[in-house]
Amino acid sequence: MDEGQSGVRAPSVFLTDVRGLSRPRVKRLQYVDEQIWYPEQRETHANPYFYTLLEESFYHAYSQLGVMMSEHRLLHYNALRVLAEGVPILPYFQRYPGLLELLSERRKYVQEWVHVFYATMFIGEDRKYIMFMFKKKVWRLDRWSFARYLGVTLSNEPYLLHFQTYGDAEPPRRPRETMFPSDNDASILFEQSFLPGTPRIPERLTPVAMVIHLALKRSLLFRIRYSEGITTL
Repeated sequence: MDEGQSGVRAPSVFLTDVRGLSRPRVKRLQYVDEQIWYPEQRETHANPYFYTLLEESFYHAYSQLGVMMSEHRLLHYNALRVLAEGVPILPYFQRYPGLLELLSERRKYVQEWVHVFYATMFIGEDRKYIMFMFKKKVWRLDRWSFARYLGVTLSNEPYLLHFQTYGDAEPPRRPRETMFPSDNDASILFEQSFLPGTPRIPERLTPVAMVIHLALKRSLLFRIRYSEGITTL
């Protein structure tokens, strides 16, 4: 690997080849306590961009397997407005702070940084923080540091998704019954007349709803084979 271009050198020590390991074995290596993933002392033989030789092993596995972590597509809102038959699209994306800029402004994308991030990432207990390596330094981010970097003010209200959904109720032992939007709530997304029991399929979406659905599906959201799904809306 070209150090002048990428920064991460080819390994100079023996690394664990994790490419052929089974998924359960990989999980046992990765799903460990913070003290194991980020021990008190950094391993001296590890590349400076990593904290341990195991992290370095995962990085080179990603690179050698050709794992694609591509920059997300950018949206062109003028073109989306044309597709939506002249209806302004921007207000739908401006509702969520930062979403408009995220999907329309090109930033510097360095695939090596992304590989290093995933190879070194540790998710803290209850997902309250993450740790990762960037430019030879260990970073620890929680909601307070994210807010500081993004310049936003945090609310004192509880922020856990479970509390927002169920309040003080104990977490269910099994998933609760799925709640779908009522026909009345969903009708605004579909061509009229939309009667109770009408199939909720992409072909029946209004031009505006279809444009928003495809814009999110083809840029920000994870792509799956279930092409009929319209949960992006």
